[in-house]
Amino acid sequence: MPQLDSVTFFSQFFWLCLFFVGFYLILTKHYLPTLSRLLKVRHKIMAAATTGDSLVQEELISVQQTSNTLLVDALHTTQQGLTNGFDTSYEWSENSLHKTNTDSLKAMNQKYVDSVNTMRVEQSKLHQVMKTLLAPQSHAGSPLGSTQSIQIVEKLCSSYFIGKLKNKKTNKKINKTKK
Repeated sequence: MPQLDSVTFFSQFFWLCLFFVGFYLILTKHYLPTLSRLLKVRHKIMAAATTGDSLVQEELISVQQTSNTLLVDALHTTQQGLTNGFDTSYEWSENSLHKTNTDSLKAMNQKYVDSVNTMRVEQSKLHQVMKTLLAPQSHAGSPLGSTQSIQIVEKLCSSYFIGKLKNKKTNKKINKTKK
């Protein structure tokens, strides 16, 4: 084992003693006197507090009041900072969204609105044709003229256009994956 090697034993013992003596001197000359002074002051304050010295009580009250005001001020400052940060980030996100919609997505939004308008026109035309074909007065007494058949035709028209819209979306996804 290298730590018990007789060749390096003296140097290890020398450095151990040097560091131990240095550590001992630093403790006895610097840290221990400071700690003993603090303990004596603390003992005197505790002794004065138990005897009912009003000067110590006043000092404790003033320290508590000062710490409370500092805490309230710090909390208020933190609240203002967070509020300003949230407001700034909200404004930035709104501006970014508006800029993106007006600049980058304007053409896409216009295409979407145009396609919805086109589908709406096609749907209303088909609806008018279906109403004309299945008018209740032309088929009086037949099952085609009932309100149930008209509702069925309206549901079919709606499902036709919903299917057409879904097909457009899947075609766009297929085209994007091919690119």
